[in-house]
Amino acid sequence: MLDNNIIYIYKGKRTKSILNRQTFPLFLQKDVEQAVLDREGYAKETIQMEKKVKADALAYQITLRKFEEGLMSPLDVQTNATILLNSKADLLQRRLLYIMKCRQVDYYKGQPLIGN
Repeated sequence: MLDNNIIYIYKGKRTKSILNRQTFPLFLQKDVEQAVLDREGYAKETIQMEKKVKADALAYQITLRKFEEGLMSPLDVQTNATILLNSKADLLQRRLLYIMKCRQVDYYKGQPLIGN
């Protein structure tokens, strides 16, 4: 028999939380606040990663130029290219996480997840 005063919230495959109708708004408010904080954190991480990508791109260009002049080995060029590629991948990941958190916060504000 189901009780109308109990709300079940599933997190993960088998974990569930049981809340009553009085504590549910607090639980939801905590989730909204955490989503906003996460969004702000991802925005800051994105800015930092953009700076890192610029620095790694500059380092790669310098290494490539030194390689063309015979001052660096092909291994150095490959290492710097790998570092630049990893930085770009990390930047993309941070941007996607930021977009997801923005969508989540917008959803909490009442906007649809998939919109126009």
